[in-house]
Amino acid sequence: MKSKKCVSVLLVTVILLLAVIVGCGQNDYSPSLNDFGNGNIEQTEDASEAQPSEAPPDSPGSDDDELDNQELIEYPTHWSMPTLHGLAAIGYIEHINDTFYERLPFSDRELETALWIMEELYAMGYDQNDMELQTFHRYDVEQWLNHPWENLMWGKFEIDDFLRMYSQNVVLTVPGQSERTIIVGAHYDGLIWPGGNDNASGTALLLESAGSMLELDNYYTIVYVFFGAEELGFLGARYYYDSMTAQQRDNIVMMVNADVLLSGEFLIYGAGYLNLNSGTVMENHISQQVYAISRDLYNQHGLDVTPYHEALDLSSDQRVFLENSHTAVIFVGVHLIPEQGTEHFIFGRYGDQYITLRSWHDTEDCINFIREAWPGMAETNMWSFSIFLEAILLATFD
Repeated sequence: MKSKKCVSVLLVTVILLLAVIVGCGQNDYSPSLNDFGNGNIEQTEDASEAQPSEAPPDSPGSDDDELDNQELIEYPTHWSMPTLHGLAAIGYIEHINDTFYERLPFSDRELETALWIMEELYAMGYDQNDMELQTFHRYDVEQWLNHPWENLMWGKFEIDDFLRMYSQNVVLTVPGQSERTIIVGAHYDGLIWPGGNDNASGTALLLESAGSMLELDNYYTIVYVFFGAEELGFLGARYYYDSMTAQQRDNIVMMVNADVLLSGEFLIYGAGYLNLNSGTVMENHISQQVYAISRDLYNQHGLDVTPYHEALDLSSDQRVFLENSHTAVIFVGVHLIPEQGTEHFIFGRYGDQYITLRSWHDTEDCINFIREAWPGMAETNMWSFSIFLEAILLATFD
């Protein structure tokens, strides 16, 4: 279904951006889920006059007049949503961070997050027939666990003490001219922290992208999958792929994964497929075209996202598709440090510097901390990945 319900999307965006953030774990924005999708949100005059900009805001405190005076994005595809790229995503991050903290796999909070995602998609204008809540039992995915259930712990809590027997994926299908599909994924579960970075950032990017696709003309069918139980070993992604038919797998053009987009100011992406014989990531015409898209966006908008194919080795949902011979793309925000220290998680090198993740699997994984510690980074990162994802989804790769 492709109804042009831009107003509904705008309304949700405006409401999200009115949230007043007091601190991590506190929720000052708590409308009823029944408010979404039932026409109970009114549009404001200021929101209807918002204009897209060519560059990301410099900081969370950017002057409203400066935003209003920025030029429209000169973009190769028509962007008709009256909002800034990444701005809606920031609102979603704030809401998930403060409302759905401690989104442990198989927990009630994880289920609440999944239902909220579906409410948001419905409020945008998608029909319930476009969406699926794909549930799976612990024993459906136990074969992919590295450790027995009773040995898995977060902090001081054993999961069997408080978790459910089921987790779930949220699947949204946006039909295109072709039955071939681009799968766009992000896990929405987390650990015992607010998870503004891991992975409210990826979840928010998908939500914003889904809203924009109501007004854009995509050639491929786009399947957005909000994965559950990623933190236990990509269990939601594994179940989703295992449930696909042979025809559905053959129709996959690529899988795009968004994870930890706010771990640093150095933005990278990996694109390619896995050579199963050598275990190395290889290029193909799709990854080469993704690179060409990134260069075009750099030339047009100064979009600075660096190709780093080793990013595909990051422990996240794209691994499931790589292991099954599909082309995959991953978006990540990382931090560069000059020396390797024991206090940092290092997953690669870039030149003479080490690549690490900040605000990840620790108490600093909170959007309020991130925005205070690195002003403007969250806005810049989400602006960049939003434009990049949109360009990929509107391209053709055959």
